Amino acid sequence: VKYNKTDSYIRTKMEPFLHGVPIATALLFSIAQLATQGYNSNGIGSCLEPVYYPPHCIGYEDGQVREGFEIPCGRGRDGPSTIISYTAFFYAVFGSPIIVGVTLWMMHRHVSRQDRRMRRYGAGTQNNSTSRVVMVRARAYTASYLLTWSCYIARVVLRLVGVPTPLAAEYLIAIFTPLQGCWNLMIFMYPKVMKAKRSRGGNLSWCQATTEAFCPAINRWRERRTPSNNEREISQEEEESTEYQPINDSEATQN
Repeated sequence: VKYNKTDSYIRTKMEPFLHGVPIATALLFSIAQLATQGYNSNGIGSCLEPVYYPPHCIGYEDGQVREGFEIPCGRGRDGPSTIISYTAFFYAVFGSPIIVGVTLWMMHRHVSRQDRRMRRYGAGTQNNSTSRVVMVRARAYTASYLLTWSCYIARVVLRLVGVPTPLAAEYLIAIFTPLQGCWNLMIFMYPKVMKAKRSRGGNLSWCQATTEAFCPAINRWRERRTPSNNEREISQEEEESTEYQPINDSEATQN
């Protein structure tokens, strides 16, 4: 937004870094948690607990195994998995919102300055329009992040102050956390769907435009296989002219 980098520069120079760092970080924490037995169930659908203490462990001491179960209660309480888990929680709860907030504030400040500059001179630029589009999309991704992780962040904060998490919040976490990819896909594909809808003069339905955006190759193949209206009219006229072709004089004499 600020430096007006081209799509080619972003794709070749920045995207490998922006993809590689999150993937490497996630793999590092995941492997560390797996090696230290840091994945434990809380009994209501989450396996991200650093300490194994589901409801059936209530009343049991650490290290005891309730009949019918194999994992000892309190597993991971004194191990390194707790440190690793809380480090990841700190980054997710405090680090990501700070990064998102600072980035969004910088983008908003830059676009606002551009708007004031353009109003002062009574003109607009393509760069300003592009910057505003990028800022709007960044806001949408931020809303997706907050919708997905707000309940989870609230749970971590409640635990830090020693307040038990309500059961309804646990269910909301189990519902919304896996949906972040869905929100991001909708935000990413929305401009492509709108472009497909405008490309046919607004004659496409939302379902057809979505199919066009997701499967452009299939739609191009269908267009090649389906003759146009002009081709249908020409072929129909040729058939009619062949069917009703008049008999010439030589054929009539022979008959």
